[in-house]
Amino acid sequence: MRFVLLAALVMTSKAAAGDCAMVEFYPNVITPAATNVGDKGGVVVAQVAFANKPKTAATTWRFRGAKTAPKVISIAPGLDVYQPSTTGKLELTDGDGKAMIAVTAGGKRAELVAPVVTKLQFHENRGRHSSASLIAELSGDPPDGAVALVVFDKDGKARSFGTVVRNAKQVTAFSRSDCGGPFKGTIESRTGDEVKLAWLDAGGTLSKQTALLRVQ
Repeated sequence: MRFVLLAALVMTSKAAAGDCAMVEFYPNVITPAATNVGDKGGVVVAQVAFANKPKTAATTWRFRGAKTAPKVISIAPGLDVYQPSTTGKLELTDGDGKAMIAVTAGGKRAELVAPVVTKLQFHENRGRHSSASLIAELSGDPPDGAVALVVFDKDGKARSFGTVVRNAKQVTAFSRSDCGGPFKGTIESRTGDEVKLAWLDAGGTLSKQTALLRVQ
């Protein structure tokens, strides 16, 4: 009887997952073309759900003319900065040598101000398709140049991030569902947790962090 119940649960779980698109993450460049990434920045690459799958693995990507792979700086799970070793006009190419983005590097980028968040709320649905998300409601538009909102714990460890849409009044800084996600290494921030937030700009530079915010 116990085996029958267990088999039924497994079949129900598979059936529930079968009628939704399974979440897959692929590395995508989110730095806009022609960005000046500064003298210490780079090209921002995010693991994005339902995004286009690159033709070559991210480990094969190079800045044109460079003899070695770019330095990859981890900002948060699934969020990296590919840092060039030189300044000037640069192209990040895929493993086939095809240009993915052209940027310039040099000079110092102005630091973005800390995010101003009116509410940070955890939502959870335990229905037929379980899901959860962390939504940051903003006091205004994201600042020009912001490409991601990063969540940190009180000790400064990055937990999750959400990509930024221009003029959006809220950012989904974490999500999961029984169809997949979050990206490996991501940490869920639930009601009662205390976290800090920071913008990541198009050149891979973090803003100042907010004071501790309690998730509602």
